[in-house]
Amino acid sequence: MTYLQIYMNKVIENGIADLKHHHFKYRDHIMNLLCDGESTIKSIINVIDERVRRFNESIELDLVHQKDKEREENECGDAHIIPQDKTVSQSKV
Repeated sequence: MTYLQIYMNKVIENGIADLKHHHFKYRDHIMNLLCDGESTIKSIINVIDERVRRFNESIELDLVHQKDKEREENECGDAHIIPQDKTVSQSKV
């Protein structure tokens, strides 16, 4: 009976050791996958941030150009061109 107990204890210990081995192996594999996923997500976020920054710069430039154009149109609209009378322009000649 003691021989059977010793044998069963060895079987249980070997089973536990095998489970621990697989646990550490899969834990390391899962941690590597999580790190890879984190790197991928960070890379995607950096690309999105860069595109948003460029988009904002583009909009700002468009707004500046639009304001400049409106200002020029307003300044040109204030100047009234009055055609001269033919008699006045002929007398100057």
